[in-house]
Amino acid sequence: MKDIETIITTIVYEYFGITKRDYQSRRREQVLARQISTSLFVKFLKYSETTAGNVFSKNHATSNYSKKTIQNLIKTDKRFRYDYQIIESRVQSAIEGAESCKEQLRKIYESLKKEDLIEIIFGQKSEMDNLKSEIEKLNYKLNSI
Repeated sequence: MKDIETIITTIVYEYFGITKRDYQSRRREQVLARQISTSLFVKFLKYSETTAGNVFSKNHATSNYSKKTIQNLIKTDKRFRYDYQIIESRVQSAIEGAESCKEQLRKIYESLKKEDLIEIIFGQKSEMDNLKSEIEKLNYKLNSI
């Protein structure tokens, strides 16, 4: 779940041009970014308001207020509704992409036999040994100049 929390907050903060170190600020942009993130935690992660608020060290009352604020802005502010829909679609795509990637990696891993994994590991070790010997040769040449 932490991975998806990170995906959500990263997308929201990048959208508003906010750095992670500014997320506790009381400036309107940062507050709005936290409120949107909290709302998306509840929607995509099925977090309770308390859990969603805890991500930003806020209590359930703040999280509840955020939810109401976001709902009100979606209803009354066309520009905000547009921004929210863009962020929401980016989060949805990123989550689907992350889940798809995890599934593909799992299938690849499961398809590899133990012998294949051993061969891959020893192949990488052999490549590393070759690179080390090349580095030693280059160092010898450099020292002899």
